[in-house]
Order: sequence, then C-alpha cells, then structure tokens
Amino acid sequence: MRSVLILTLALGLGALGAHAGEWALLPELVDETTQTGQPEIKAPAEKKFLLHRIIAGQPVYYAFHAADSKKSAEFYRSQIVDFFTPWFEETIAQINKSKREAEFADVLPILKRGADLRAVEEDQKANVVFHFDSLEQIEEVCGEGALGCFISNTSPVSIYLPIPFARWPFARALKKTPAYIGIHEVGHALGLADQSKVSRSGNSDVIFGEQTGEDSIMNSSLYITCDDATGLINAIDLIKGSAAPRKGLCAKDPHLYRNGTDVSKSGNRLAFHDYQKVTLETYENGGRVCSKTYAFDFYNPASPFVQYRPQTVLKKDNQGRTAQAAGADGEEIYYAYLLDGRAELVVKDGKVKQLSKNLYFPAARYAAVKYERVTFFGLDGELNALIGTQYADKVSEVQWVGGIEAKADPLGLDSFTYKESLLRSFDHTGSITQHIYEDNTAGKETPVVPDSISAPSKGGAVSKTKLKNSVSEARKEAQSSALDKQVRGMDKWLRHLPKFFE
Repeated sequence: MRSVLILTLALGLGALGAHAGEWALLPELVDETTQTGQPEIKAPAEKKFLLHRIIAGQPVYYAFHAADSKKSAEFYRSQIVDFFTPWFEETIAQINKSKREAEFADVLPILKRGADLRAVEEDQKANVVFHFDSLEQIEEVCGEGALGCFISNTSPVSIYLPIPFARWPFARALKKTPAYIGIHEVGHALGLADQSKVSRSGNSDVIFGEQTGEDSIMNSSLYITCDDATGLINAIDLIKGSAAPRKGLCAKDPHLYRNGTDVSKSGNRLAFHDYQKVTLETYENGGRVCSKTYAFDFYNPASPFVQYRPQTVLKKDNQGRTAQAAGADGEEIYYAYLLDGRAELVVKDGKVKQLSKNLYFPAARYAAVKYERVTFFGLDGELNALIGTQYADKVSEVQWVGGIEAKADPLGLDSFTYKESLLRSFDHTGSITQHIYEDNTAGKETPVVPDSISAPSKGGAVSKTKLKNSVSEARKEAQSSALDKQVRGMDKWLRHLPKFFE
C-alpha cells in the first residue's frame, strides 16, 4: 500500500473501434486544479502536470537520461519534441476537420503555441525527467510487461521509455513503437488517463470523462484521435475555465462538456487528501453546487468490519444509481461512481465512519485480480485501513494497516506511511496460507504461520492449535490494542467482500 501513481503502458492489444466520447482525466489533475473544495490545502508552487505551464505560456524544462550511449543528445531531444508535438497539431487538425474554429477560438492560441520545451542538465531544474532505458529496467521500475510509464509523485515527475530501436519483439509485434509509447506517456503528463480496460485504476470520476473506449492513443490507437483531442481540450477547460458547454470533437459524441465535466451527468466526488478529512462534492449540470468537508471519527466504537447497507434511498443520480442513502442507525451514506468502480462515504453525527473504494477488474490485471475494496476508518485515535482482494482463481487476501499518516505531499492520494500491518492470504479452498505481521516502525516483517503448515490439514482447514499460536505471536509482535479486533474480524470481512460489489 505504500504506492505511487504509476501509469503504465503494458503489453496488450485491444480491438480498435469507432466509439465516440471516450476519454478521461486523471483524478490528480482534477484535484490539483480544483483543490477539491478545500481552500485550506495550499497548492504546490509547481504544479506537477505540464499542461498548467503550457496554458500559462511558460517553458517546460526537461532533463533526460539514456542508457544507450550510441545516440547523440540531439537525437533524444528531437525524440522528446516529437512526443509533445502531435498532441497540439492533431488537436488543431481535429478542430479544422469539424469546421469549428470559431467555437474553439479560445483554445486555438494555446494549441498553436504548443509546448515550449527547453532542455536542462540537472534534474532538479526540470519539470519532467525522461528516462530512456532497457525493457528489463522499465519492467523493474514500472511493473511486469510494461513498455513505459509516467510516475507522478516524484519531483519532478518522471517518464520511463524504451531505448529507441531496442530489440523488444513483443512490442514490435503489437506495433507499439517508441514514438507511440512516448506520445502516450506524455498524454499522462498532460493530465489524461488510460482508456484500456486493463489499466483503468488511474481514471477519474465518470463526471470528468466517459466510459472506457478503444479509439484513443491512451489505449490502442497509434494516432491522436477525436477522443484524445476532446480530452485535451477538456483538460485545458478544466484548468482555465470555460464560459459555456460545448460538444466533443467526435461526430457521434452526444455529450456537452463544461470545465472538464459532463453536463448531462450529476453525481458526487470524494476527495481524500491529508488522511484527516474527506471532502464530499456534489455536481449538477457540469458544475459543482455543494462541497462539505468531514473529519474522521478516530475513536469509532463500531467494528471496522461493518458493512453499511442503505436502509432508505434518498437520492439517485440521472443514471438511476443511488447517490445518497440512510443507514439503519441513521448513517448518511454517499456514493461516487468511478470509471473503475465506486466510492462510498459513511457519515454519522458529522464525522466519517468509513471511506471505501471498490475497484472492479473485469479483465486480467495484476495476477487476474477480480476486484478489490479499500476501506479507511478511525480506531483508537489513529487512521486504519482494510484492503481486501479477490482473484479470478478464488485465491484471496485481506490486509489490515494501522497508524496511517500522510506523506509530505498532500496531493499524493495513494502515498502514506504506516506503523504496522497484518496480512492474511487464503487459497482457493479458503484455507489460510499466510499470516504475516509487519512492524513498520522497526522495519521488521514476521511470517507467523510457517510455510510448513500452509497446506490444509484433514477437514480442509489449518490446525486450530497452530493458528492460535501464530495469532498469539502476532499479538506479541504488534503491541497493539487494536490487533485483537482485526484478527477476529478479518476472515469474516473477506468472506463478505463480494457483497460489497453488488
């Protein structure tokens, strides 16, 4: 869970299609631009997404490192220019093709100016650093099967790309050229999200984009499409503001967009920045109409394994989905829908009881994950989290993380430190295969169920005596009053995980 926003272009090929209105903005761009209704959170002096500088007419300073010394520095500088140029030239071409120059007169000067790229020698003087490396090194940094990636929480941001003309036959077979990969990753640096069905977890809320599509360079298209141009213009509109709604550039796109939001949709956004408060934002007709911030109830007497079910549906969005409900004991439950799942906020007496995010994985990704649920809650004065994961082969795991604290960057949504964690893994029969406690304050990890007793005993279960001893060892290691509650509830919570996705 000590993760960063890494947006990866992996080996894989989706079917091309002529779908319209399919693009998405990265949630970090939305949060960085709007400050998510939290004026007390000061925006960083240097915005991480490069589009802010481009819109303001400021230079984009870049540095690069190349593992291949056979190519000149000028060669790599030329490559980097070629990664930016198509975004602006092809978006202009899409506007011209639709004969809508007058309608987009406010963004055309920005597009015609493009990115003023200036090379610097030192990384700390750059806004973005490019790393040209071997495919093996890229997989080590970006993940197995990756051809490149954009990493957002480095300072400056980083883009990893394969060495041009390197021998990587799998990528060539899929026609994923170095130029395509560079344009794709620069798209992330500008603020656009992946559109492939196996890479949706970096995508924004549905009000800031449409459903997953194939006709995009952010997925499988080898060229900038009308969807990509629509996404870039909406990112520009979000940053600079747009006076009136306007349609996307795809001929069959029926939607109207204003400030990056879909005017035809309404719904909630949940912003979770500093691991102390949650901001609930309500959007209608493409604009934010309400924003309220709640603090966590850090002394929550309720079990963290409670599954809050709506007792009464109070409000639905214009797509017929539940947007607000009341719980059995008077809890306020709010739902925000994402391109890859759903977020839930449970509030009672003006404080947060739970903040959860459900992630769906309809296609194979990360060892065939089927779905995942992350739940944050307060307990004994500290923020805790539960992470439950189910895989397509019925293998599953649940992890409790305690003593969560935000890192220095308040916009690093998935970046936090923690004091301790407890992980349980289960095989396809439901038998425990791992029971690991980690004391992160001391950097100590203790597997308290040895591999020798991983296999189920007669009756299809791990020996209760051995399991009891292992839990006892975990308690001694943890020195935590909260651990007893976690151990008693983790198995039951995981077994009920599928119901959270109904």
